[in-house]
Amino acid sequence: MTTAIKSNATSGEILVNGVSKLTIGETTPPTTTAAQGAGANELTRKDYVDTPPAFYVHQNASTNVPNTNVLTQIAFQVELLDSHNWFASNRFTPQLAGWYQINAGVSFGGSPIVSASIVAAQIRKNGTSVAISASSITSASSGFVAPTVSTLVFLNGTTDFVDVSGQQNSTTTTNAPTSGVVTTNFSGHFVRSA
Repeated sequence: MTTAIKSNATSGEILVNGVSKLTIGETTPPTTTAAQGAGANELTRKDYVDTPPAFYVHQNASTNVPNTNVLTQIAFQVELLDSHNWFASNRFTPQLAGWYQINAGVSFGGSPIVSASIVAAQIRKNGTSVAISASSITSASSGFVAPTVSTLVFLNGTTDFVDVSGQQNSTTTTNAPTSGVVTTNFSGHFVRSA
Protein backbone atom coordinates (compact mmCIF):
# COMPACT_ATOMS: atom_id res chain seq x y z
CA MET A 1 0.00 0.00 0.00
CA THR A 2 1.27 3.45 -0.88
CA THR A 3 0.10 6.66 0.73
CA ALA A 4 0.69 10.08 -0.78
CA ILE A 5 -0.27 13.63 0.11
CA LYS A 6 -0.85 16.15 -2.67
CA SER A 7 -1.44 19.84 -2.01
CA ASN A 8 -1.74 23.17 -3.75
CA ALA A 9 -2.69 26.70 -2.67
CA THR A 10 -6.37 25.90 -2.08
CA SER A 11 -6.66 22.21 -1.20
CA GLY A 12 -4.92 19.05 -0.10
CA GLU A 13 -5.59 15.40 -0.80
CA ILE A 14 -4.63 12.05 0.75
CA LEU A 15 -4.22 9.20 -1.74
CA VAL A 16 -4.00 5.49 -0.88
CA ASN A 17 -2.84 3.28 -3.77
CA GLY A 18 -3.53 6.19 -6.10
CA VAL A 19 -7.17 6.57 -4.94
CA SER A 20 -8.32 9.79 -3.26
CA LYS A 21 -9.40 9.05 0.34
CA LEU A 22 -9.71 12.53 1.85
CA THR A 23 -9.85 15.98 0.28
CA ILE A 24 -9.37 19.11 2.38
CA GLY A 25 -10.27 22.60 1.25
CA GLU A 26 -13.01 21.67 -1.22
CA THR A 27 -16.73 21.36 -0.51
CA THR A 28 -17.38 18.10 -2.38
CA PRO A 29 -15.73 14.71 -1.96
CA PRO A 30 -14.04 12.96 -4.89
CA THR A 31 -16.20 10.59 -6.90
CA THR A 32 -15.86 6.83 -7.00
CA THR A 33 -15.67 5.10 -10.35
CA ALA A 34 -16.78 1.55 -11.01
CA ALA A 35 -13.12 0.58 -11.46
CA GLN A 36 -12.29 1.78 -7.93
CA GLY A 37 -15.00 -0.40 -6.39
CA ALA A 38 -17.21 -0.05 -3.35
CA GLY A 39 -15.68 1.52 -0.29
CA ALA A 40 -13.02 3.46 -2.22
CA ASN A 41 -14.09 6.69 -0.55
CA GLU A 42 -14.87 5.27 2.88
CA LEU A 43 -12.74 7.90 4.63
CA THR A 44 -14.01 10.77 2.49
CA ARG A 45 -16.54 13.30 3.79
CA LYS A 46 -17.59 16.79 2.87
CA ASP A 47 -15.07 19.25 4.15
CA TYR A 48 -16.43 22.23 6.04
CA VAL A 49 -13.18 23.70 7.31
CA ASP A 50 -13.51 26.99 5.43
CA THR A 51 -17.24 27.43 6.07
CA PRO A 52 -18.39 25.37 9.06
CA PRO A 53 -22.17 24.80 9.22
CA ALA A 54 -23.80 27.51 11.34
CA PHE A 55 -27.09 29.36 11.64
CA TYR A 56 -28.61 32.24 13.62
CA VAL A 57 -32.29 33.19 13.46
CA HIS A 58 -34.62 35.38 15.51
CA GLN A 59 -38.20 36.55 15.67
CA ASN A 60 -39.70 39.79 14.47
CA ALA A 61 -43.30 38.75 15.15
CA SER A 62 -44.92 37.15 18.17
CA THR A 63 -45.65 33.49 18.76
CA ASN A 64 -48.55 33.06 21.18
CA VAL A 65 -47.70 30.59 23.94
CA PRO A 66 -50.93 29.47 25.63
CA ASN A 67 -51.19 29.07 29.40
CA THR A 68 -51.92 25.34 29.11
CA ASN A 69 -48.39 24.23 30.08
CA VAL A 70 -48.12 22.61 26.62
CA LEU A 71 -45.02 22.90 24.41
CA THR A 72 -45.44 25.40 21.58
CA GLN A 73 -42.98 25.45 18.69
CA ILE A 74 -41.45 28.90 18.30
CA ALA A 75 -41.55 30.51 14.85
CA PHE A 76 -38.52 32.40 13.54
CA GLN A 77 -38.95 34.90 10.72
CA VAL A 78 -35.45 36.43 10.35
CA GLU A 79 -32.39 34.46 9.21
CA LEU A 80 -29.21 36.40 9.89
CA LEU A 81 -26.98 33.42 9.08
CA ASP A 82 -27.69 30.07 7.41
CA SER A 83 -24.34 29.00 5.96
CA HIS A 84 -25.58 25.87 4.15
CA ASN A 85 -29.36 26.53 3.82
CA TRP A 86 -30.18 23.82 6.37
CA PHE A 87 -32.59 25.98 8.39
CA ALA A 88 -36.20 25.80 7.16
CA SER A 89 -39.70 25.59 8.67
CA ASN A 90 -38.43 26.68 12.11
CA ARG A 91 -35.99 23.79 12.38
CA PHE A 92 -32.33 23.06 11.64
CA THR A 93 -31.69 19.80 9.75
CA PRO A 94 -27.95 19.53 9.05
CA GLN A 95 -26.67 17.29 6.29
CA LEU A 96 -23.33 16.65 8.00
CA ALA A 97 -23.28 14.12 10.86
CA GLY A 98 -21.63 15.25 14.06
CA TRP A 99 -21.88 17.19 17.29
CA TYR A 100 -23.51 20.62 17.23
CA GLN A 101 -23.62 23.42 19.81
CA ILE A 102 -27.25 24.59 19.89
CA ASN A 103 -28.45 27.73 21.71
CA ALA A 104 -31.87 29.28 22.23
CA GLY A 105 -33.55 32.07 24.13
CA VAL A 106 -37.29 32.60 24.43
CA SER A 107 -38.59 35.93 25.68
CA PHE A 108 -41.98 35.83 27.40
CA GLY A 109 -44.00 38.99 27.90
CA GLY A 110 -46.46 41.35 26.32
CA SER A 111 -49.14 40.66 28.92
CA PRO A 112 -48.81 40.45 32.69
CA ILE A 113 -47.05 37.35 33.94
CA VAL A 114 -48.41 36.46 37.35
CA SER A 115 -46.38 35.36 40.35
CA ALA A 116 -45.83 31.62 40.83
CA SER A 117 -45.79 31.16 37.06
CA ILE A 118 -43.11 29.18 35.28
CA VAL A 119 -41.81 29.94 31.79
CA ALA A 120 -39.47 27.61 29.92
CA ALA A 121 -37.40 27.40 26.75
CA GLN A 122 -36.58 23.98 25.33
CA ILE A 123 -34.33 22.64 22.61
CA ARG A 124 -35.86 19.58 20.99
CA LYS A 125 -34.26 16.90 18.83
CA ASN A 126 -36.76 15.20 16.53
CA GLY A 127 -39.58 16.55 18.73
CA THR A 128 -38.14 15.29 22.04
CA SER A 129 -36.69 17.68 24.61
CA VAL A 130 -32.89 17.44 25.01
CA ALA A 131 -32.34 20.62 27.05
CA ILE A 132 -34.57 22.94 29.07
CA SER A 133 -34.22 26.18 30.98
CA ALA A 134 -37.06 27.40 33.17
CA SER A 135 -37.66 30.56 35.20
CA SER A 136 -40.02 30.83 38.13
CA ILE A 137 -41.76 34.20 38.51
CA THR A 138 -41.75 35.33 42.14
CA SER A 139 -43.80 38.50 41.64
CA ALA A 140 -46.20 39.70 38.96
CA SER A 141 -44.50 41.44 36.07
CA SER A 142 -45.55 43.27 32.94
CA GLY A 143 -42.00 43.09 31.58
CA PHE A 144 -40.18 40.26 29.91
CA VAL A 145 -38.67 37.04 31.20
CA ALA A 146 -36.18 35.33 28.88
CA PRO A 147 -34.87 31.87 29.78
CA THR A 148 -31.90 30.76 27.66
CA VAL A 149 -30.68 27.23 27.01
CA SER A 150 -27.64 25.63 25.35
CA THR A 151 -26.57 22.06 24.71
CA LEU A 152 -24.31 19.83 22.66
CA VAL A 153 -26.30 17.37 20.58
CA PHE A 154 -25.36 14.70 18.05
CA LEU A 155 -27.24 14.94 14.73
CA ASN A 156 -27.04 12.13 12.15
CA GLY A 157 -26.64 14.35 9.06
CA THR A 158 -29.78 13.08 7.30
CA THR A 159 -33.06 13.11 9.22
CA ASP A 160 -32.23 14.51 12.68
CA PHE A 161 -33.42 18.05 13.35
CA VAL A 162 -33.54 20.50 16.23
CA ASP A 163 -36.14 23.14 17.01
CA VAL A 164 -37.18 25.37 19.92
CA SER A 165 -40.34 25.32 21.99
CA GLY A 166 -41.75 27.53 24.70
CA GLN A 167 -43.95 26.58 27.62
CA GLN A 168 -45.65 28.56 30.38
CA ASN A 169 -48.36 28.18 33.00
CA SER A 170 -49.47 31.72 33.86
CA THR A 171 -53.15 32.58 33.87
CA THR A 172 -53.09 34.15 30.39
CA THR A 173 -51.57 33.52 26.97
CA THR A 174 -48.24 35.32 26.67
CA ASN A 175 -46.26 36.30 23.64
CA ALA A 176 -42.78 35.19 22.71
CA PRO A 177 -41.91 38.03 22.04
CA THR A 178 -43.61 41.32 21.33
CA SER A 179 -42.82 42.43 17.79
CA GLY A 180 -39.34 43.90 17.43
CA VAL A 181 -37.74 42.15 20.40
CA VAL A 182 -34.89 39.91 19.24
CA THR A 183 -34.28 38.13 22.55
CA THR A 184 -36.16 35.16 21.11
CA ASN A 185 -33.43 33.55 19.04
CA PHE A 186 -32.04 30.20 17.91
CA SER A 187 -28.50 29.43 16.79
CA GLY A 188 -26.05 26.62 16.35
CA HIS A 189 -22.83 25.49 14.77
CA PHE A 190 -20.91 22.33 13.93
CA VAL A 191 -18.38 21.35 16.62
CA ARG A 192 -16.91 18.05 15.46
CA SER A 193 -17.68 14.80 13.69
CA ALA A 194 -18.55 11.62 15.57
